[in-house]
Amino acid sequence: MISVDINLLFAIINIIVLFLLLRKFLIKPVRNIMEKRDEMIRSGLENARKSQSDAELMKQEYEEKLKNAGDISAGIISDAKKEAEARSKNILDEANAKADNILSSARENAETAKIKAVSEAKEQIADLAAEMARKLVTTSKDSNFDSGEYDRFIRETGDDNDGN
Repeated sequence: MISVDINLLFAIINIIVLFLLLRKFLIKPVRNIMEKRDEMIRSGLENARKSQSDAELMKQEYEEKLKNAGDISAGIISDAKKEAEARSKNILDEANAKADNILSSARENAETAKIKAVSEAKEQIADLAAEMARKLVTTSKDSNFDSGEYDRFIRETGDDNDGN
């Protein structure tokens, strides 16, 4: 049978003391480190899940904003086209008004020039008729002056100065 010897008892006590010391100074700190590391891994995974869900949410918001930006840009382009058309119409209207003013001014100037030319022509014709009459009178110094020749000359040159 097994004999219980004092050495065996000391060996058992030494093993128990060694177990308690290892437990206090080795097993507990290692266990605490393992628990802290386990907690850190869990929080890291939780943060990763949260970050992933936040990223998905941000992606959806970004896509929505991108879609809205497309709609907004289309609206801006449409408004810009309308404004450009309105400006173009205003510019054309102003150009047409200026062209009409220039044409009417040119017509008035032409009419004035025509009236002036006709007036100068009448003056020249009157001067010419007077000069011819003077020549007729001076060339025919005889008392026989034929007033019929003078009348014929007036008819041929066309007396446009009747009213002037």
